[in-house]
Amino acid sequence: MKATGIVRKIDELGRLVIPKEIRSTHGWENGSSIEIWLDEQGNVVLREYRPQYRNPVEKLLEEAKAALPALDGAARMHLEQAVMELSTAVRHV
Repeated sequence: MKATGIVRKIDELGRLVIPKEIRSTHGWENGSSIEIWLDEQGNVVLREYRPQYRNPVEKLLEEAKAALPALDGAARMHLEQAVMELSTAVRHV
C-alpha cells in the first residue's frame, strides 16, 4: 500500500470525504457508487461498485430503467411496460 499523507476526520454522521485528487485518479465522479471491502489484513479498500448480474437481461433492465427519466409520452409508456414484463419473466428463470 502507498501512503498519501492525507488525513480526514469522520463527521458526526459517519461520513468521510474522499479527496478530489484520489477521486480524479480513480475516475470517481459525483454520484459514483463506491463499494467498501476489507482485505485479508482487515484494511479498508474502496472500489467503484460494479453490480454483478446473474444474466445479461438483468443488466439490460437496469439500463432501460435508467433511461426512463429521459423519455416521455408513448416511448416512456412502452419502455415501462417492457421493463415490467421482462422483470417478471427474469424472476421466473
